[in-house]
Amino acid sequence: MPPTRRQDLGRWLLALGALIAIAALAAGLGVLTVKGEAPPPFDTALVDDATRWAVSHPGFVDGADMWSQATYPWVMQSLLALVAIGLVLAGAVGRRALAILPLAWITWGLGSVTKVIVDRPRPGPQLIDVQYLSFPSGHALNATLAIALIGVLLFAVVKGATARLALALLGLAIVVITVLNRVVLGVHYPSDVIAGVLIGAASAAAIAWWLGGARMSERSSDPLMTRERASGAVTTASDARYPD
Repeated sequence: MPPTRRQDLGRWLLALGALIAIAALAAGLGVLTVKGEAPPPFDTALVDDATRWAVSHPGFVDGADMWSQATYPWVMQSLLALVAIGLVLAGAVGRRALAILPLAWITWGLGSVTKVIVDRPRPGPQLIDVQYLSFPSGHALNATLAIALIGVLLFAVVKGATARLALALLGLAIVVITVLNRVVLGVHYPSDVIAGVLIGAASAAAIAWWLGGARMSERSSDPLMTRERASGAVTTASDARYPD
């Protein structure tokens, strides 16, 4: 196997190992803290207070349900895929950026496996009908993961501190609303959504770190990355971020 192929395989295995380690740590902590035990008092108290408030505001429940449907894990993963593919087709980033998609899907799957291992029932009563297990929150995990990786991609092409700050605040708002929404609807304990955010953020950081290592160790051979101009061949700054 050529050295470059071995290096590429090594990076993939390293990224996969990091994602599995994050999920395993989350599963271990989840088993130690919630499996076979009553939910911590702060968990139940916060869910009860949140759902009581929501019941007194029926219009809010309808809006929260709509937000919940708009931030399903498959929706957030699809949004990430659309952004990544769109930027690659536009020539804003190199094809290497598409590698984040299978890694994001693997993280999604590992989150589902963690649910099965921890085996935590949903809180009750719920304001919307949600089945399956509770820890960690798939909505919180995938919203955090997708928004963070979309930010990594967009920061490669968006210049200016003000624009980047606006993007960061928008992404943070989406994650915060999603997290609070799950608790207010009574479908997750606070510890579920906190775990989801931490797993999503840690996984996004691992994927971004892997992507950074890949772009620094490879040459800009991607035809989408290099533009010929009248003044000569010029490689744009954003292109240089994600060489193939």
